[in-house]
Amino acid sequence: MKDGGPAFPNRFAEFEDGGVGRLVGVSDHPGMSLRDWFAGMAMAGWFNVFDKELLTQAKREGMDGAELNQTIAAAAYEIADAMLAEREAARAKFNRRRGRQPKRRAKEEA
Repeated sequence: MKDGGPAFPNRFAEFEDGGVGRLVGVSDHPGMSLRDWFAGMAMAGWFNVFDKELLTQAKREGMDGAELNQTIAAAAYEIADAMLAEREAARAKFNRRRGRQPKRRAKEEA
């Protein structure tokens, strides 16, 4: 499954003696995936707008809190997947207009 790559990659310096000694290296941390970021944003939007409505409907349908949470999380990732697919389609369309071939990441080629 494509995850859109890292959303917030970071590079961290590593020091001896708990951060007070000399620099011994640098490590990369990919952060969360773009898919995770999109899903989180979708969930935040829902709860901002539909919080009471979702809870009321869930109670009417006899859904408990855990079941409602699972349903919302699954739907959020469906939205994230749709956003990634649309992003990829838009990028391909842009590249076709420019006469470019899409770049492939080493991870996706494997």
